[in-house]
Amino acid sequence: MAISTIDHLMVRIDEAEYDSPIAVFKPPRATPGLLEGVFGATLETRRCIKEGKKGGALFVGCFHKEMNRNKTLSTLLAAAE
Repeated sequence: MAISTIDHLMVRIDEAEYDSPIAVFKPPRATPGLLEGVFGATLETRRCIKEGKKGGALFVGCFHKEMNRNKTLSTLLAAAE
């Protein structure tokens, strides 16, 4: 996983295809404004999504460029508080 700022995640999401979204997780004891993003289409990530967590990080959602950008940003900002 890559711990990233919301701005960096949005750049990745803006390029992500429907078939290869970015899965976002909130790490335990996360620094405000930082979340973890990984490719959402891998078998390992799909397993973590199904469980709702990856290690101690809680699943926030999967996002791609065809989704409403404002809703995606709002979701990420709320999760990163």
